[in-house]
Amino acid sequence: ADQVGPQSVVDVVNSVGIPTDTPGLDPSPSVPLGNANVSPLQMASAYATFAAEGQYSAPFSVEQVSNASGALLYQAEPQSVQVMEPDVANEVNYALSQVVEADGGTAYVARGLGRPAAAKTGTSEDNVTAWFVGYTPQLSTAVMFFRPEKDGGQASLNGVAYQSTFTGGYYPGQIWTNYMLAALEGEPVLEFPAPPVPVVTSTPT
Repeated sequence: ADQVGPQSVVDVVNSVGIPTDTPGLDPSPSVPLGNANVSPLQMASAYATFAAEGQYSAPFSVEQVSNASGALLYQAEPQSVQVMEPDVANEVNYALSQVVEADGGTAYVARGLGRPAAAKTGTSEDNVTAWFVGYTPQLSTAVMFFRPEKDGGQASLNGVAYQSTFTGGYYPGQIWTNYMLAALEGEPVLEFPAPPVPVVTSTPT
């Protein structure tokens, strides 16, 4: 954000489906920290854009509607828009796959999926929310924990399920992995496209 400017970060966030009026989404130096109030559906959809090599498709909840006799009354027709270069999306895919594969990666629990995956954990200030958002080349899923208070605020998750520090990589990651195992059962194992190879040039001395 410091190198490209906070507004450039916000522009990319908007391009993958996060609305411009999202609370907390301001072009400030802190924007990479994740201060915006984004929903799990929006996060899953945004990460699906990376999996689709930069093609964004707006999420929808009704795929089709039929009447009592089985006649089709409505069929969703999702539209995809190329919002970033495939090479850029594939660099993101590679970076987030390392959060799963690299030693010490916070999303290592996703290795239990037994197929290529990319993911990111997230824990907000004071641990009031804990996230695990990840995807394979054909499916993106977001898991979020939070604990509302009576006044509408959010209480810290620390202490929930006997976890002194409740993080995205533990229960949210386990739920994500178990769900993805079931949802992808019988589906082909797909690889992410290789990230672009940097061009290295040398200058004669």
